[in-house]
Amino acid sequence: MSKDLIENMGESKKAPLQSKKGVTYIVGHKNPDTDSICSAIALAEFKRSEGEAGVLAARAGDINPQTAYILDRFNVEAPLFLPDVYLRVKEIMTTEIDTVDQHSPLIKVIELIRGKNIRFIPLVDERQSPVGILTPMDLADMNLVQAGDESSRLVFTSLGNIAETLKGEVYSDA
Repeated sequence: MSKDLIENMGESKKAPLQSKKGVTYIVGHKNPDTDSICSAIALAEFKRSEGEAGVLAARAGDINPQTAYILDRFNVEAPLFLPDVYLRVKEIMTTEIDTVDQHSPLIKVIELIRGKNIRFIPLVDERQSPVGILTPMDLADMNLVQAGDESSRLVFTSLGNIAETLKGEVYSDA
């Protein structure tokens, strides 16, 4: 058995910590024994042979001496070491985000929410800097009129917003 392999069992080939979208890691249990390591290697190889791209064998713990001996004996590299298997926010976040100018008519936001079935819209200023968010619940709350509350029925808008909402034109604003 290779002396280097045993001495570096916990250090061999660490997986990069940055996100790798499109990569599937096949991992056994946290304190891997020979069957866990060999199963991860075999399943990853099988999936690749079936045409599945981006499949890698990995391990969640150190390799024991028996497993190191077997890997060395058959000249197989130890799987990547993953220090943890928790998802990171950056691995699941959405990077293509629709935004709406904060001065846009509400109908534009409603159409965007309905059309794309999204749960919130970031509102931006003239420099595209975020200034807030608008959710369907915000829209619902705005449209619920409290009995006897006449001030909730007042709408402050511009003639341009009314024209945009109605898909019309302003002929005179005098």
